[in-house]
Amino acid sequence: MAKRSSIERNLKRIKMAKRYENKRS
Repeated sequence: MAKRSSIERNLKRIKMAKRYENKRS
């Protein structure tokens, strides 16, 4: 379960990073 939660957290972080990059450019 811990592994799954960590993966979900990474996905959220990637989604936020992509959104941030789109806003920057």
